[in-house]
Amino acid sequence: MLGTAFQFKNVARRRWGIVLVASLVTILSFGSVSRADATSAQQVSAAESNALAGPAVPPTQWVYIRSFVSDLNLGVSGSSPNNGAPIIQWKREGKQDQAWKFIKPTSSSTSSYIVNAGTSSWKAMGVSGGSKANGGKIIQWDYLGVADQIWRLEEVGTNSYQKIYYRLVNLNSDKCLAVPNGATTPVQAIQWDCSYNRPDQWWFLPPWPAS
Repeated sequence: MLGTAFQFKNVARRRWGIVLVASLVTILSFGSVSRADATSAQQVSAAESNALAGPAVPPTQWVYIRSFVSDLNLGVSGSSPNNGAPIIQWKREGKQDQAWKFIKPTSSSTSSYIVNAGTSSWKAMGVSGGSKANGGKIIQWDYLGVADQIWRLEEVGTNSYQKIYYRLVNLNSDKCLAVPNGATTPVQAIQWDCSYNRPDQWWFLPPWPAS
């Protein structure tokens, strides 16, 4: 009987040892998964934190609207004074048709219309035909106060030089100002579904006419 009891105790100890080791492995494995999940959550949070914080405060001075991907600046094609003239990206020339100003419709507005200095009437940036579709063309038009001429500025991040870059969301379509296919040549700007992993929707706003 004593031998049997001794054997039983040894078996019980071995079983408890196995249980403890298995539990420890489970805890360590769970900890690893949790760290991975936390990292993923942090990445998502970092990408979207600015949007959750609300619209950014627009600059008060005249600025360039400069593409993150092409380093080209938005301007009016051919410096045209006409309604419907395309808004294209072009090398920096310091001309007035590359100068833009954000103006709030009312003092309490969280969005702005964006006027161009190239004409005496300061025409506004809008979406051709008030389109809500992907690929809608960006043009200038007399400011009418319509939704496709209103834009919400959102801070996206900063580059290695600590310069802030933004995205511009159209009030009418809820789509973002973009360079089609990330082009690095002169091309008309469009609107497209907003995404935080699309650098062709990111814009710097350096002061005009400084470099």
